[in-house]
Amino acid sequence: MFKNKNLSKNYIKYMKSKNIDCFIGYRPLHTSKFYLDNFKKMHLKNTEFCSDVVVRIPFHNYLTIREQKEIMKYSKIYLESI
Repeated sequence: MFKNKNLSKNYIKYMKSKNIDCFIGYRPLHTSKFYLDNFKKMHLKNTEFCSDVVVRIPFHNYLTIREQKEIMKYSKIYLESI
C-alpha cells in the first residue's frame, strides 16, 4: 500500500522493467458495473483511495526462492528511492 496513486503506478512500472508483474488488484464492489446497474451509487472515499494504492505482487505456490528474493530485492530498491 503506497501513500498515493503516483507511487503505486511508478512501482508497478519499475517492477515491470525488472520482468516482475505487479498490478492494482483491488476494485471496490460499489464501483462495479453490476452494482452500479442495480444499486444506488455511493462514494466511499477510503475504499476508493485504497483501490488506487494497493499493489499486488506475485504470490503463488510456484514462486522459486530466487524469484522471491528478486521481488524483495527490487521492492526494497524502489522503496528506498522514494
